[in-house]
Amino acid sequence: MEQEKQAEVDRDRLEQEKAAQAQAERERLKSEHKARAQQEQAEPELAKGPIQAKQERLEQARHAHEVRQAEQTQISRIVNTFIAPTKTFTDLRRSAAWWGPGILISIVSLLFVYTVQRQVTF
Repeated sequence: MEQEKQAEVDRDRLEQEKAAQAQAERERLKSEHKARAQQEQAEPELAKGPIQAKQERLEQARHAHEVRQAEQTQISRIVNTFIAPTKTFTDLRRSAAWWGPGILISIVSLLFVYTVQRQVTF
């Protein structure tokens, strides 16, 4: 009888030890996962493969180059309307400012009215 009690106590102790070990393993895995997540946030390039990181950097550089290349002045937009319309309309998608062409149309209209007035006399 005493042996049965001792065996029961031993089983209980083993079960408690197994439960404690399982809990410790879960805590260790949680802390590793948390540390890995923090590292990925701190260094996103390391979380990805080196090829993916390089591709993203190239894509960002290409996009920055396109943005810089697409920025045109109002005068270059007007000139490029006849020379390079694709470039102009791509730039217009970025920023559709109308004041440059508006001023040009106003000046041309005033010159036309002035010329007609001098030649035809109203």
